[in-house]
Amino acid sequence: MNCYNFNELPFVVEWYGKMKAALLAEKIDAEVRLIRIDDRGAAIREKFLGSPSFRVNGRDLWHEDRSAYDLSCRVYSTEQGLRG
Repeated sequence: MNCYNFNELPFVVEWYGKMKAALLAEKIDAEVRLIRIDDRGAAIREKFLGSPSFRVNGRDLWHEDRSAYDLSCRVYSTEQGLRG
């Protein structure tokens, strides 16, 4: 599993930890790697949906259809509301 991000803000580290904990709780033996997207060109090449984004075997876990890609933050719906 890859965690894509364009900067290692505290929420990226938090989501990274939550994903690792969820995998452990489900007894899934998988490595979670942080992949840094350094510039707009890389965002376009990687079809980057925002930071953080999680992919397994190249497939985004919360896929969105888009026509444009850029360095941006991504929010997710949680029990506490939308969180980055």
